Amino acid sequence: MLVIPKSFKEVMVKDYISLRPILERTYDNPFTRVIDILSVFNDREKVLTKKPREISLIEKELEYLFQEPSGELKQYFDINGKSYGVVNHINDLEAGQYISVVTLLKDLADNPNLSYELLHEILSCVVFPVDKDKNVLEFKANYFRELSEDIYNHMSIEEAYPLCIFFCNLSDRLIKCTQDYLNQKLEEMTMTAEQLQSEVMKDLEKDGGGL
Repeated sequence: MLVIPKSFKEVMVKDYISLRPILERTYDNPFTRVIDILSVFNDREKVLTKKPREISLIEKELEYLFQEPSGELKQYFDINGKSYGVVNHINDLEAGQYISVVTLLKDLADNPNLSYELLHEILSCVVFPVDKDKNVLEFKANYFRELSEDIYNHMSIEEAYPLCIFFCNLSDRLIKCTQDYLNQKLEEMTMTAEQLQSEVMKDLEKDGGGL
């Protein structure tokens, strides 16, 4: 019996990453698309044993995949038996998270298509571990790698998608803060340069007055 996900709750992040190119691709034969979709969740040889009529019926069950995932952003959630909370503000980011966010923003700016391929890595940047009482836990070695793997394998796209939207909004604020910071530094450098130039001119005038 084939595995047929009934909703985005049954589609893991790893599945959705594989599905995106299939959903966006143009197919001459719609049966081929359904077969490719089903092959994400099942062995392809097993999928190919199905009759055209069966494939046609399954196609209707998968129509929801062509819509945008919907879901409510949760402040706290569990992944693979571990509890996490969502970063609310840029200032709440740990140094490692901040570096990861900036690096990913650069990668996405160079290649926007990576937004889905790196979805699990993106989401690992905006959550933090908590205990049963919602107290923040210390970041352990390999934290980001392990969390990224858990998101990839065990988090549904129904939970992940609103978190991804949140990351985009957080990124916009981060970019603005970065630009404001750079503009401030540029103004400071300009003022320093002007001040230095003024002092040099004063020294030159003094030297000229002594000749």
